[in-house]
Amino acid sequence: MEKIDVKGLVLINTLRKPSLRLDWINRAMVNAAKLGGSALIMDMGMPVIASPNFLNKVRSNALVFENYKPPEKHDGMLKLMEGSLSANWSFDWSKINIPTLVMTGHLDKMFGIQEEIK
Repeated sequence: MEKIDVKGLVLINTLRKPSLRLDWINRAMVNAAKLGGSALIMDMGMPVIASPNFLNKVRSNALVFENYKPPEKHDGMLKLMEGSLSANWSFDWSKINIPTLVMTGHLDKMFGIQEEIK
């Protein structure tokens, strides 16, 4: 295996334990993304990851049905989400010995499961 020079790692809402709940969320979000693109995904997830103050700030641009459009075939966001369906969520993170930043909002009710993050 080729060695890769890595200085650090940033995990954005990706440090999760495999479960029926996670599989369900991933599959439902991929289906929603295929129907309404990233606008629908953001509108669906925002209430469980953002503060009420932030929701008030973005509300005028959110929840607009006309913004929901299926993505192009090679849309990067859709490819990333589809990749979540085959990701190895059981990866042994302890094997990585580099500085790692885990980004999960303190108001995140979907992925901010402190027991799993610790």
